[in-house]
Amino acid sequence: MLAALMLLQAAGLPPAPQWRPDAPIPPPSSMERPRPGAAGAAVGVSSRRIARSPDGHFYADGLVNGVGVRFIVDTGAGMVMLTPHDAMRAGIVVAPDDFRMQARTAGGTTDVAPVTLKQVAVGERQARDVAAVVASVDTGISLLGMSFLRHLKRVTIENDVLHLE
Repeated sequence: MLAALMLLQAAGLPPAPQWRPDAPIPPPSSMERPRPGAAGAAVGVSSRRIARSPDGHFYADGLVNGVGVRFIVDTGAGMVMLTPHDAMRAGIVVAPDDFRMQARTAGGTTDVAPVTLKQVAVGERQARDVAAVVASVDTGISLLGMSFLRHLKRVTIENDVLHLE
């Protein structure tokens, strides 16, 4: 199980393992490759396979509204959760009054603002109008949760490789 946790109290989701904000974020694994033709920084994975990182997690570079975002893949997270920095870069504007929900993270409970992402893509896998939240504090890395993963046909882990189909 992955160490990230995102529990929306309003959704009543069961607890999941927690991610430590002080944990180092490794570079993309050797199985992750830049998407052909991607503009700017190389993001995304051309393969449906992501190797487990040495710290035990699966990291994926993706796009949110066309902007590169580094995710920790968390099948225990009910929603995609963006850091404030990633949300800002993706053009998502939230006001202080928008933080009307709460999520439990490794650092404790934090306020989150519900948003809808126009598009989320990891490699060739894409979803539109993805429910997500923006954290009110920097959680260290954005989470790729079930609100995106449920759009896929299958998500499996075999021999330390995450398969996105």
